[in-house]
Amino acid sequence: MTLTIAALVTVIQFWLRLATFLHGPLKSFLLHVLHNLSNDPTYNGLPQDPQKLYLELSTPANRKTINDLKNGKNGKKKVLQQDQVDALLPPTVNATDSSQFDVTLICILIINFTDLPAPLKGWKNKNPPTTDLSIGAFVIRAREWRNYIHHTDPDKINQTEFNQKWTEGEQIINNLGFTYDTTQLKTMPLDLKYENVVKSMYLYLERKQETLSKQQTALADQQASLSQDVTDLQISTTQKIDDVAQQLSLHQNLSLEEIKSLTKRLEEIANVQQRMCKNLPMMKHHSGSCCLDEVFEYISQELTEKESKKLLKQLRITDDDSQRRFSESLEDISWLDLKRELQMMGKYELVDHIIKKTLITKGIN
Repeated sequence: MTLTIAALVTVIQFWLRLATFLHGPLKSFLLHVLHNLSNDPTYNGLPQDPQKLYLELSTPANRKTINDLKNGKNGKKKVLQQDQVDALLPPTVNATDSSQFDVTLICILIINFTDLPAPLKGWKNKNPPTTDLSIGAFVIRAREWRNYIHHTDPDKINQTEFNQKWTEGEQIINNLGFTYDTTQLKTMPLDLKYENVVKSMYLYLERKQETLSKQQTALADQQASLSQDVTDLQISTTQKIDDVAQQLSLHQNLSLEEIKSLTKRLEEIANVQQRMCKNLPMMKHHSGSCCLDEVFEYISQELTEKESKKLLKQLRITDDDSQRRFSESLEDISWLDLKRELQMMGKYELVDHIIKKTLITKGIN
């Protein structure tokens, strides 16, 4: 089923607005620090002019630092990818445009290429104490704020979390006197005509693609594991049961040791079966399996007749058979599709109840 851009924006609106804060004021604040645009006498920033910035990063010492950060050498952590190196030292032009940097790269440059004083507990500490009001501490807070956006499920951020993170973002940029109209950003339409909204949507798509790739890899591994378990089960069950049957036919009275041996063999059979049962529901979960009857029954009870018809229409299910129960109409629908459409109808509490209180897919608690 096709999900429109407008509908998607509604579902991820809180995360999307935080992402626009990331691409807007947070990035601007960090560039302000990188280039020392406030002319703070306590440290030297990097040049803002593209040609001058390129020349600065091209010095032998800085090229060595860039290579060390790419390869993880000479005490440097491996934090640069090749595309980031190319952004710092473009192979085709002698100009480096810092406006094209992302927040992560800007933080790397501040820490490794300026002499900005480190936070009280050093650059490696991810949670500077609230009493540390240094510029370095706010750089770390900005980086960790960015990490929250990148590692949080866009579908799961609610109004409360949004307000909390928005306030934290404002505190980061405002505590150092950096000004930005965050009020306008907080209320503006999430329209694709705005550059930051487009960038945020691209970030969302990248996140979903990464998640999909991981799920596909996990599914392939689980399928291979399940296939091997089935083969093991067939071979070991046949061999072990035949062996047990033969021993039983040969012995009228088994000794204690023989009984223990038989018990051990039967336990081995049970263990193989248990491994297969554990892997099977995981595969169903990752492939978007259909729900248990209890989920359908619960949805039937909670939705009005009008809402039920709307849900069927959104799922493109024709209700030709008037005698067919509503729950039966949903039996071939995956949980992922059902969850999405219920959220589109504003049934968030219903979805939360299903996730927390019911068995969503067969074999999954």
